[in-house]
Amino acid sequence: MAAAPEKKGKDEDNDLDAAATEGRVRAWAEAQAARGRRVALVTSGGTQVPLEARAVRFLENFSSGRRGAASAEQLVRAGYGVCFLHRARSAFPWARALPPHGPALLDALRLTPGPPPGVAADPAALPALLPALREYQRATEAGALLAIEFTGLVEYLALLRAAARALAPLGTGGARV
Repeated sequence: MAAAPEKKGKDEDNDLDAAATEGRVRAWAEAQAARGRRVALVTSGGTQVPLEARAVRFLENFSSGRRGAASAEQLVRAGYGVCFLHRARSAFPWARALPPHGPALLDALRLTPGPPPGVAADPAALPALLPALREYQRATEAGALLAIEFTGLVEYLALLRAAARALAPLGTGGARV
């Protein structure tokens, strides 16, 4: 009789994610060093902890992540490579130029005639979109921004430890925000 597949617990999943993240951050950091770029680790967004095993209720320290996103943008502009560890659905660098989700975002978009039909942004509704999009694309094309997403506190701590281990060989020559 075949053995049932082994089930992984959340801690094992976090360990696997952390190990993969550590490798990803290490490779990215080596590329930054090869380019002569200093590196900053920016953490952004709040954390959440379940209050019970079958989580229905949570304890949360709320943070929109706007300060972390703005810091990441400024550091990239200053020539740093930024490892951006952020909570899912928190503010993201350069996406802060977009209107909030919901009617404001939908009102800023227009359908364009086809075939095939498309979508265009109303320039009057999004005055900061084009510069933000240009900066974001420049940062990603240059490899200056590495985004790592987390959802809960345990995952955040595992990913933060992994990023710190991967960045440790760079020493203290880069900023840690």
